[in-house]
Amino acid sequence: MNDINIICFHGKPCAGKDTQANKLISTFNDSIKISTGEIFRGAKSKKGDFAKYYLALEKDIEVVNAGGLIRDEVITPIVGEVIENNISEGKRTFLFTGFPRTSPQVKEFNKMLPNLNSNLIKEKHIFLDISDETAIKRSEIRKEGAIFNNQKTRTEDETNAFLKRLEDFKGLTLPMIKQIKKSGKLITIDGEKTIDEVSFETLASLGLIQTSKERR
Repeated sequence: MNDINIICFHGKPCAGKDTQANKLISTFNDSIKISTGEIFRGAKSKKGDFAKYYLALEKDIEVVNAGGLIRDEVITPIVGEVIENNISEGKRTFLFTGFPRTSPQVKEFNKMLPNLNSNLIKEKHIFLDISDETAIKRSEIRKEGAIFNNQKTRTEDETNAFLKRLEDFKGLTLPMIKQIKKSGKLITIDGEKTIDEVSFETLASLGLIQTSKERR
């Protein structure tokens, strides 16, 4: 069996995780993006492929709407099932946004790849580092954009909910990121740069393109 490539994007809300994963996905012909946010919103709306998880996530809807996180013991098996289904369909590259988010999720991460030798798993974690001020500003821009286009705003972009998300990042996700850094699997990129600049640094850090310095 071919290697399984795992690339996880981490960062504060509005750091650009989904944006960068969407730009990266076309680089691989056997890839899929798995976003826990998209899983949650699909389950909540009872529409699409993730509608089947509504009952499992029903008790978490109010918590997430207020800016909290889905319980580890609930989201972990759901992500595992999504991974297993996609492996059976031939996917070998997985781009994660918003998962793992806590230290307990990291501990369970590799267990989600069924019947695979750990030597087959190539794992990288990309931390898009931005300030609180940038995160808040981007959230406000996203909310204003939705209103301007007559679209429904995200409940997690409401001020109190967004501040709660930032608080949870610092208390739950940042310790996990520090833990991953110790393992040598973390790549930190300045998420304050433009989308294209961040995309270029992401590709370079993964060895998918050569920088001018490397060509010399």
